[in-house]
Amino acid sequence: MAAAVLCKEELRKILRSDRKNYYTVPALNEVLYLHQKGYRRLESLEEFTGLKALHAETNAFDKIEGLQNCSRLRSLYLQENCIRKVENLDHLTDLQCLNLSDNFIERIENLSTNGELKTLLIRRNQIGANGIQDLEHLVLLKSLTVLDLSDNKVDCPELITDILPQLPALKVLYLQGNPVVRKIPNYRKTVINTLKALKYLDDRPVFPEDRRCAEAFARGGVTEERNELKKIREEKEAINLRNRTAFLKLIEEAQRQGRETRSMRLEDRLAGDFQVVIIFHSVPT
Repeated sequence: MAAAVLCKEELRKILRSDRKNYYTVPALNEVLYLHQKGYRRLESLEEFTGLKALHAETNAFDKIEGLQNCSRLRSLYLQENCIRKVENLDHLTDLQCLNLSDNFIERIENLSTNGELKTLLIRRNQIGANGIQDLEHLVLLKSLTVLDLSDNKVDCPELITDILPQLPALKVLYLQGNPVVRKIPNYRKTVINTLKALKYLDDRPVFPEDRRCAEAFARGGVTEERNELKKIREEKEAINLRNRTAFLKLIEEAQRQGRETRSMRLEDRLAGDFQVVIIFHSVPT
């Protein structure tokens, strides 16, 4: 059976098949779904000048191409294809999210003009197979906040010590499944201490307590970390004590106000009864 071809007629069929989500005029569409179609080439998109999100995952593309007129793209999903090189994206200056996971890419490159790129997902490729040069381009992505490099071939500790510290906005990092994780002593503590803005690493968040412990370990090893843990426990106990004390004060204040309210109501009731008695006795017989 012949492979599906992404031609203009095929695109017209896609637009006509879903009138709720698509306009028949290509330029008016901001989102286009081309996933799981078995296309071999990304092409015939010249008329889709208004696209902001393109979902083209799970096809058979071996090259990034055909996006010359899609200069407004912000999100591009090309995971699960056969792509071997990051290329032909230099004109996408508004690009914020790029997913290239599950391809055959060996090097991060050709993204220097994508200054708005915030999310780069490139797991399960061949990144790092040629050494640190596969990763050096990352230092140019100053806006990057989310980076998924998990399950690649990264084996260079210099990624942590030299490259990633130059990404001031990086908050989420996935590195699990790379040889480098086993090469870095005290991996999680080292990465947290090195990357000051990090909020999430691999399988779980980086809490403020985690950062304090990592920094303490970097200062003085296990002993300093234990001392920091003790301080954290004492601080939590002090906070709990203050909260309990404040809560008890609130209860006492509520009880006091309740007693005063009941006392005032009783006084008002007694005063009312006294006035009734006076009026009763003052009525002439």
